[in-house]
Amino acid sequence: MAKAFNERIERFVGCNDFHAGRVHTDKDWFSLQGTIVFDTGALDKLVIPNGLHLETDYLHEEFPEQKCYFLVDDESGEYVEIMESKVFWAKYAEELKLMRDLDDMYVA
Repeated sequence: MAKAFNERIERFVGCNDFHAGRVHTDKDWFSLQGTIVFDTGALDKLVIPNGLHLETDYLHEEFPEQKCYFLVDDESGEYVEIMESKVFWAKYAEELKLMRDLDDMYVA
């Protein structure tokens, strides 16, 4: 079952290569390596393959205004989060700043 889900996710990535893809940075410590990211504003252009559907939710406690997107398997209910590019890069900037601050703290 997991193989079918992973195949559907990779099909999603493949058929949306103009608007979505997996992002890897050159920073091994970054927590969101391999996250599926889609262009902010291109949600309506994404193609959702058969066997998957898109669900949304909000991060009620931390960021009540931030919408989260999930690709959900119709059969198993397994899911993976996909992120808007602006949210992904904002999180990257936060972690980068934190790592630089830690470096500065330990160097000083």
